[in-house]
This record gives sequence, structure tokens and C-alpha cells, in this order.
Amino acid sequence: MAKKKESPNQSKFEIDIISKMERSNVSVSELRTGLWAPIEKVSSTSLIYKNFIKNKRSRAISTSWGKVLITGNILTQVHRDLLDCIFASAHNIEELENGSVAVFFNETDVLKRYGNSAGSNHTWLRTKIREIRNTSIEMEDHSKKYYAFQILNDDGAIPETGEFKIVFSDKYRNYIEGQLTIGYIDELDKLLTIQSALLRSIVRFFWTHKDASKMEIKALLATVGYPQDSENAIRAARRDIENNIDILEKFGISSLEEEVTESGRKKIKKILYRKQEDTKITFSAPLQPLISK
Repeated sequence: MAKKKESPNQSKFEIDIISKMERSNVSVSELRTGLWAPIEKVSSTSLIYKNFIKNKRSRAISTSWGKVLITGNILTQVHRDLLDCIFASAHNIEELENGSVAVFFNETDVLKRYGNSAGSNHTWLRTKIREIRNTSIEMEDHSKKYYAFQILNDDGAIPETGEFKIVFSDKYRNYIEGQLTIGYIDELDKLLTIQSALLRSIVRFFWTHKDASKMEIKALLATVGYPQDSENAIRAARRDIENNIDILEKFGISSLEEEVTESGRKKIKKILYRKQEDTKITFSAPLQPLISK
């Protein structure tokens, strides 16, 4: 994918940050704390948006894997989709002198990868990128280590080459260095066939498990960042899962326990994930400092 350039800080690590980002496109913690909301777009009538405004344009989520506070914008599954498409289409990844990391790509390629057949909606893509850039994140991971960062700190067109670049901030780079990260670019096209943002967030979450995993529906919804303060919203999410269990089964996700309601409808109580043998997912361990001699 990328032509790797010599990293200014490479001597500090057994494996450099460029190699890590070439192999993986997101941290496990991000997908286990609901950082990327399980919605397609932000609607002023949605419960997530109402809570966001009520809490002074911030969104706080706590799961058994960590805590996250997002301020400025609600980051959705579409934002995550686009970052994944950027990694999949990247021409080059470079570490800059200040420790940030630049990713170079062609906007048309990214949009076509995402499903825009013409690949011409560059303004929309740049708007989504800047929403990510203008969002602040505070995170406490499973080890109780605290991070504060903006994912991106710069972006822009490069007229000489016709490329566009996004720049991951030095603070986000430091966060990624210390995290278990996951790469699922080889599965991305299959993932993007799922129309429901909630189902995409569930698939991403279960992909962070190397083997089998099971979870009750309500706990699963909380983990992917679905609002828990409305029973109507929870019922709607349950129906989305139950009505599309055949789609989830294509990703190794099936119902584990069912009960029949008084109306005769099957209600799923737990979800089971078994990693499929042909699923191409890679994990990259945290980077470790070299032992001084």
C-alpha cells in the first residue's frame, strides 16, 4: 500500500509507527467504547443528538473496556467508514518531523470505494474529514491509561500530484502506539454492503475478538454506544438486529438464545460470534521501547 519513508523516531521502537499503521486501521479500544456512534447520520430528532446537545456538545460512554468523552461533533459509522476507505486507498503513509503521520490518497478512489460510483462528491468527503479534525476525544482504556487527542490536525489538497492528505495528530499517533490495533481492510468491501450503521458497528466490535465471543443484546448495544435511556430506542435496535440476523450470520454472528413473545415474535436474548476461518483480520500489538544497552 504505502512507500515507507525513514521514520525520524524509528530508533525508539522495535517496529515503527508506519509499519503498524500499514497493518491496522483502528484501535481495538475505539471499537469497544462506542467512540464511533452506531448511526448513519446525525439527525436533530435522534436521541443521540438530543443527549449530545443537552451535555453541551459532548458524548460520554463507559463500557467494561474503557471510557470515552467526545466533544465538538458526533463521530458516526460513516466517519469510520471513510477513514477505513482512506486507509484502503492510501498511496503513501509518512511520519512528519513533529511526530504526526500523513496519509496520501486520491479522493475519487476513496469515494468509489465507499460506494459513490462517480467518485465526485469531494466537498462532502472534505466536510466529513473536517468534522473528524474538529472533534476532541478523551479516553481511558482498559488499563486505566488516560489519553486526550484530536484524531486529525490537518488536511488538504496537493495540487502538484492531484492527491489529498489527512494528518493524524502526534497525540493520536502516541495513542495508537500504545494500543492493540486491528486491520480489516481486506474485509472492508463486504462490511460496506451492510446498510444498517448499527449492524456495521456490531460487526466491527466482534471483529476485535480473536476467537468466539457472546453477549446479551442490551450489553452489546451499550458497548457500541447505543443510547440506553429510551426503551423505545432499545426496542427499535433489537428489531434491527432480529430482522437482519441473516446478514449478521454472514459475518459469523448468530443468535444464541431466543424466546417467543406473547405476540409470537422471536426475541433474541444473546448474540454469539465465531470468527470465520476465511476472515482476513490482523492485529498489531502495542509498540514497545527498545531496552537500552
